[in-house]
Amino acid sequence: ALHKNITKNYSTKAVAIIFILHLKVKNIYDYQKEENKDQEEDPKEKLEMIQKARNLFENEIFNSRLKLVKYDDIRIFAVSDDPIAAMRGMLCAKKWVGNISSPTMSMKISAGCERGTLFVIKNDYFGDPVNVASKLAEDTAKAGDLFVSLGNGSTETKYIKSFQEATFKPTSVHISGVDISYYIMEEKIQRKLFCAPSKKRSGLLSTQPSEKSFTSRKAKTNLQWQELIFLQSDLSGFTRLTKKYGILHFLTIIMHCREIFNKHLEAISGATLLMYDGDNIIIK
Repeated sequence: ALHKNITKNYSTKAVAIIFILHLKVKNIYDYQKEENKDQEEDPKEKLEMIQKARNLFENEIFNSRLKLVKYDDIRIFAVSDDPIAAMRGMLCAKKWVGNISSPTMSMKISAGCERGTLFVIKNDYFGDPVNVASKLAEDTAKAGDLFVSLGNGSTETKYIKSFQEATFKPTSVHISGVDISYYIMEEKIQRKLFCAPSKKRSGLLSTQPSEKSFTSRKAKTNLQWQELIFLQSDLSGFTRLTKKYGILHFLTIIMHCREIFNKHLEAISGATLLMYDGDNIIIK
């Protein structure tokens, strides 16, 4: 009865999409390597690149059918109630993010998606679709890869056939003890203009973000560098446990772990909870 109540009141059918930003240092000449061998990497340049990508997503990719859930460093989590909108957003993101660069760095994305039942808890989404999308985008895909899974079966086939802007190659992967079937999605060259450019984007890609851009609307307005110690807790066995016992079993474990951490956190002087991210608890 409890399972039915949670499924009815706290779940939704949707597509989970995980985007991963891949930043790469550009090739430089040998004499430049010698000159810069003792120079430390500037973290601000990486942050500028990430913020440009986030601005791009917020102004160009996200819309009423494809919505942001949260950012986590180079990871972008989104959901959509429309598989076509999800796939179109993935293709457009691949094209546009590739235009973001700095004097020493370039950027590409990988993405994975899965359709199914998502549980909504405290403005976050949990469920097998999130796990599968993450496995495809983070663990399987390389920079530039777009992997699509829409729940398998006749419904998935219908969406794949109706999306004329791309070609799809079926394949599968065995990861974390689970077999995942998916499609490799490639844009059709003859339809390259379907992601129509806007006047806003050219300005976004050429403008250097200000320090205010590196903080959320609710956070401080200035970028401040601090030396901190981070503790990140991560539960193992997500894929295997959810396959065997179901997502609600694992969600119960996650909530119990959060309660335990919260009680101990109060006793640690100066410790602050930064965020919950699925089965991760991040503390500074």
